[in-house]
Amino acid sequence: MTAGLRARGRAVLLGVIAAAGCMQTPAALPVMQLDPIRVGPPGTGALGPVSFLTGCWRGPTSDGVGVYEERFTPPAAGIMLGTSRMWAGSELRSFEYLTLRAVDDGVVLVPSPGGRPAGVTFPLTASGPGVALFEAPDHDYPRRIRYSTDPDGALHIRIDAGADDPDPRSWVLRRVDCPS
Repeated sequence: MTAGLRARGRAVLLGVIAAAGCMQTPAALPVMQLDPIRVGPPGTGALGPVSFLTGCWRGPTSDGVGVYEERFTPPAAGIMLGTSRMWAGSELRSFEYLTLRAVDDGVVLVPSPGGRPAGVTFPLTASGPGVALFEAPDHDYPRRIRYSTDPDGALHIRIDAGADDPDPRSWVLRRVDCPS
């Protein structure tokens, strides 16, 4: 590079720096105040009865050959989002999106097996510490979905066609760390 080009480059650079110092400060942008989202402690609010489901759960499939996993987000803004999937080796057997939603008269579970809305909601009909029973008696199958925890912290899931179903399906899952 010649001395003339270097000098011209320095002059341009000094001009840019000088111009930057002379620039007017932009007008302050208006600040918008937002009301904070109020989220109560776990176990409170409309979704309190089902908040024990928050987190990741994993165990064997009912036939003992594969893996069954469920995950639920913490309650926020009247909703918990969930997923479930079953697989064996590298073969996906099934998956489902689950929505737990606070509604005017309680909580409903909205399943979307295979990613498609089932067209049915399961209202929460009974709950207690670590127990949630969802029922849709007019649905073909399942009619009931029951989640419960035992003293060891395992999550028991049972789906059936009603109290007198001779062949309910059930799983026992353990809490696991949720992958990032």
